[in-house]
This record gives sequence, C-alpha cells and structure tokens, in this order.
Amino acid sequence: DGFDTLSREEYTYADGFYYFNDPHDRKFAGFGRVETKDAEENITQTYFHQGNTTDSANGEYSDHISKAGKPYRIEKYDDNENLFSKTINKWDRYDLGNGASFVKLIDSVAFAYDGDSDHKERALRFSYNDSTGNLSQKIEYGEVSGSDNGTFSDLGSDKFTTNITYATSTATTTPAFYRLSKEETVDQGSTKVREKKFYYDTLSFGLASKGNKTKEEHWKGASNYIDFEKTYNNYGLVTQEKDPRDKITTYSYDTFNLYPATTTNPLSQP
Repeated sequence: DGFDTLSREEYTYADGFYYFNDPHDRKFAGFGRVETKDAEENITQTYFHQGNTTDSANGEYSDHISKAGKPYRIEKYDDNENLFSKTINKWDRYDLGNGASFVKLIDSVAFAYDGDSDHKERALRFSYNDSTGNLSQKIEYGEVSGSDNGTFSDLGSDKFTTNITYATSTATTTPAFYRLSKEETVDQGSTKVREKKFYYDTLSFGLASKGNKTKEEHWKGASNYIDFEKTYNNYGLVTQEKDPRDKITTYSYDTFNLYPATTTNPLSQP
C-alpha cells in the first residue's frame, strides 16, 4: 500500500487433469482443487468439475467435461484451520446437440459455522428455460437441513419463490432477444410480497421491439404500483427520466450522440 506494507497470497494446485475423448476433443480440464491462503492465513479450498469422475460424497453432481471449471464445493477456514463456511453447488446440464451443452446451477447450499462442529444451512434452487437459457424461477428456502453431499430438506416456513417471465419480441428483421417482463415473489403461503413489471418501446406489457425499457412498475399494495419512466431518442439514448413523483430529469447529447452534453434536474438546474 502507500506505506510500503506488503501483503502476500499463496496458491496451491492439486489434481490437474487432461481430458482426452479423441484427437479432436481434448484439452486441459483444469485442477480438481485449488487452495488460497490470504495475508491473514485464512484458507479457501475450492473443488472443481473436470469431466472425469464424480465425487458424490463431497457434492459433485454427474460430472461432465462441459462442467469443467465450475466450482462444486467451496470451504473457508480461519488461520487455525477451523471451518467457518462451506458452499456446495449442484451443476446440471442440458444437451443442446452437436456436442454443445447448457450448463446451469440448479442448487446451492450454504453452511455457516462458528468455529466448531455445529452449523446452520440455507439453500437456493434455480429453474431455467433450457432452450433460451433464461432463468425462470428462483427459490430461497431460508433455513434448511443440509447434508455434506449437497442434498437438503426444507425447515420452517421462510421460503420465498420468485417467478420470472420475459417479453415477447415483435422484431422481424433481427434475431429474437429476451427482455425481463415480470418478477413476482411469493412467500411460503403463496401470498405476493414483491412484484416488478417492465415495459419496452412504449408497447403493451409483455411485448418488446427494440428492447428500450420505457417503464418499470413496482408493486405497492392491492392493485397499486409506483413507476419509473424513460424516453429515448433515435439512437437509443435516454433523453428523459421520470421518477415515481413524476419529477423529470432531461438529457441532451453532443453533436455525435456519444455522451450527455447537458443534464437538467427536476428544478431545471443543469
């Protein structure tokens, strides 16, 4: 740092693996375990997929070369080698054909320790559209009972589920694209606790042409929402922003439409 104090990090690599399927399908698949020691001698051990064998006992799920480099287990220790946290990630894959795979994180279980053997766990679960790769659902389980192999069972009533939908592209001359349309979160009793809706190109809800977000609504309660609005020029640059109180900030750009030349706040102050 500025006082000539030096810090040091150390890295240790283990279980390197060279993947060989055939002469046209071969590569170095990375290391199975990497240890990092920081300046305070805290240690992080990370375990990676390599496409060879499946270490099920430590949470590795259905190993495949497409998952090479994905971390399935992360352990953090203090300078006395006491375990303080552990995360186990479950990676799945969808076969897209022609040797391609969509690799996706579907479960993540986090263990928290206080220096001894007892611990608490929480978990996340993710669902996707395999054709587009878009995240369609996220479940936050809150407290769970987790196992060292990455499996878990839910506890209590603190689960929150977020469902995600995407706008339909109306563009006919460009490839299909995906813009977030709605995020809605419900609690364990299926009661809505949060919702966001997104509008594009001044079109109706659920549609998009160019993909410029022109309005964003946040659920307030009952059927009431607050919204943020934007207006764009022909170059896709924001010329006006309106906050939930309908206070307007405007932007004007340089001759070449590269950067904002003037920004004017709701009090007409540049």
